[in-house]
Amino acid sequence: MPTTTVSKWGTGQGVHIPKQAMEDARIKVGDTCTIEARPGVVIFRFDQGKHRRVKCEDVTFEELFGSWEGSRDNVSDPWEGAEPHGAERELWE
Repeated sequence: MPTTTVSKWGTGQGVHIPKQAMEDARIKVGDTCTIEARPGVVIFRFDQGKHRRVKCEDVTFEELFGSWEGSRDNVSDPWEGAEPHGAERELWE
């Protein structure tokens, strides 16, 4: 387990988090967290549930389904002809 030392950073204090620990915890510079402190223990809770930007490649329909050899005879679109209602109506109208 890596160790670090509390250091003075400007008018506050801080600790250096090793790169491997950041990767293991799946956190990055700029992420926000809440801090819980008890005598001898500090817990940083990072907001994993928040939306993060994800780098995605553009993929065409043909690239995704070009090798499909199955039939679409018994497949129907459940939204075909459906009118939006409730929350959907608010979003799409």
